[in-house]
Amino acid sequence: MLAFEHQRVTIPRLEILLSEIEVFEYQITRSGNISYNAPGGFHDDCVISLALAYQLVKTIPEPIDISFI
Repeated sequence: MLAFEHQRVTIPRLEILLSEIEVFEYQITRSGNISYNAPGGFHDDCVISLALAYQLVKTIPEPIDISFI
């Protein structure tokens, strides 16, 4: 959600992805951890795929400008 709020990620306007994002939710467990998932009867495959892709992209260093070479 922070990546969306800070405009660090944009997504294609795919109906399946948008509908999954709309119902995706979180719960705070008894131990104080946060659990993310879709409610019963819904899917979250696209949302999880987007989150994993974003995590991977965050690990890639910024491109180096070599135009001066």
